[in-house]
Amino acid sequence: MLERIKKDLDLSNLLERKDRVVVAVSGGPDSMALLHALKELELEYQLSLIIAHANHQLRGEESERDEAFVIQMARSLGIEYVVKKLPIRVKHSMIQAEARRFRYQFFEEVRQKYKAQKIATGHNADDQVETVLFRILRGTGSMGLVGIRPKRGPIIRPLLSLWRSEILDYLQNRSLPYVVDRTNLKSIYRRNELRHQWIPELERLSEGRFRKALWDLAASRQKSEEEWEERIEKEWNQRVKQTDKEIIFQVKELRVLEKELVVRFFHRAYQDWMGGDKGLYRPHYEALGKLLLTSNPSAQVSLPRGLCALRRYGELLFSLEKERPQKMGPVTLPVPGEIAFQNKNRIITQLQTQHPSDGFGISSNRAYFDWNTIQGPLTLRSRQPGDRIQPLGLSGKKKVKEILIEAKVPSSNRDRVPILECSKGILWVVGHRIDDRFKVTLSTKTFLSIQIDLPLLK
Repeated sequence: MLERIKKDLDLSNLLERKDRVVVAVSGGPDSMALLHALKELELEYQLSLIIAHANHQLRGEESERDEAFVIQMARSLGIEYVVKKLPIRVKHSMIQAEARRFRYQFFEEVRQKYKAQKIATGHNADDQVETVLFRILRGTGSMGLVGIRPKRGPIIRPLLSLWRSEILDYLQNRSLPYVVDRTNLKSIYRRNELRHQWIPELERLSEGRFRKALWDLAASRQKSEEEWEERIEKEWNQRVKQTDKEIIFQVKELRVLEKELVVRFFHRAYQDWMGGDKGLYRPHYEALGKLLLTSNPSAQVSLPRGLCALRRYGELLFSLEKERPQKMGPVTLPVPGEIAFQNKNRIITQLQTQHPSDGFGISSNRAYFDWNTIQGPLTLRSRQPGDRIQPLGLSGKKKVKEILIEAKVPSSNRDRVPILECSKGILWVVGHRIDDRFKVTLSTKTFLSIQIDLPLLK
């Protein structure tokens, strides 16, 4: 087994001489085989090993037993170790996903602390088969058939070509101890159900060929996917704008590209945000495809783990979902006077009888009205269903929603646009249009000036 591991290490360029490696050790057979194999290769590859063990405290005394076992093993081998308790506080259906996320965050913290080059995990060939089959059942595309990769970033899987039975033989032949997670023997998780029920039956029906066939499929898809990734790497910077808050594609550009390339752009966007591809399956890609082709300029799609893909007219962007902004007001404005709004925005109203120096120019944050046409108190509020205005220069009324759409205000920001009204109706869709009924004319004697600080409009 050791010779096969060495072959895979060199063939896939998993390790370099003098690498410092964080070894993820749960205490189970796979991680113990990995640990002892790397220990045997330590001198030949001039490795420096650090053991990392995450205790999720999900199995009571058994979890504490595993932690104590790993510490004892680290000390007996003379290897530095880091142990951390990472309790999970989510509903049952999300435990495995959250535990995995916490573990990898922890492993990366250890890697950075010790300035290690690699993180080694004990995934084996059976894990590969289970992963690919699970993705097929969930509805994967060709990318999902890649399964677990031997290397992704600093993470390496030296045992990926070895079957679980071979690993157990290696441990038995060397009389190496390990602990058993009894939950892995129960079908309480879907992956365990695949492992203990589905795969043995499929192996029987295929006369012992199923596991090898699925493993070979994943290996062949990995080679094909590497070619795609080279192309994505070349085109990403040319076609994609990336900020701290958004990843932005141009709709026109995506629509003329081949489907497989577009799917991989979406895959890359999700990876860049979430640090992995777990949770993104065919239904998500189909929804993203519809989002790309829709004529709705502000449509959006929710993706796993709080990510959102949305249209912003000619753009399609990925960002974290935000809570809908709270509706503002209504706030009554003093005339004349000044008021602080939402603790950070100033609104100033003035009455004057002389023509202003800027000649009644309307800007995004200032407007002028004929005071004698206004009745009742001035109120500032958010838009409401059915709001209408008679835009300056027009005889008929128009929905405020239509005005905001024409101005290409994203749907997520429309409730943030202030509406100024009096008892006779809406005077101003702030930053956009004023109502013709309240405009300044040659006969205007008293002018109402309203200025709203720009932060309110952002």
